[in-house]
Amino acid sequence: GKKIIFPGEENCVWTYDEVAGQYYYHQFYHFEPDLDVANPDVREEVKRVIDYWLSFGVSAFRVDAVSHMIEPHQAMQPMVSHDPHYILRELRSFTSARRADCALLGEADVDPQELRSFLGDGDEMHLLYNFLLNNFLFLTFSTGQAEPLQRCLRILPSPPENAQWVNFLRNLDELD
Repeated sequence: GKKIIFPGEENCVWTYDEVAGQYYYHQFYHFEPDLDVANPDVREEVKRVIDYWLSFGVSAFRVDAVSHMIEPHQAMQPMVSHDPHYILRELRSFTSARRADCALLGEADVDPQELRSFLGDGDEMHLLYNFLLNNFLFLTFSTGQAEPLQRCLRILPSPPENAQWVNFLRNLDELD
């Protein structure tokens, strides 16, 4: 089974919907069903939503839990299951083709060695929240020592030329 992200808040990653008469999957809360981004129809609908907001001049999109978005699902198409980052490249390509100055800001709170993969070769997320720096910065503040911050800067991968980290001091997910 899939890991429950909020143990104590949720008992299961599957919830039954009375109206649809079937279960749906949710990695987080039961009121936040996951989108099956491996399904081309779902990706087309995401593109329609992006187009809609771009028509109003939106200049950036926050892509929540991007690391969970590309986790292999049993129903993934063969082309996507061998390369789950395909979904992110497709999203970047689509968005950039419609508005070259639009940014995709991803949330990927993963191990340092995995971080750069969400920026790709400059063809996935434009920006990533820098959770790693945030955590080490709080450690630096709490100890009064610069070493944790220095260590973070040594292990933080360099982004590609056309991507960047978003550094922040406060966040609801901080200190996890």
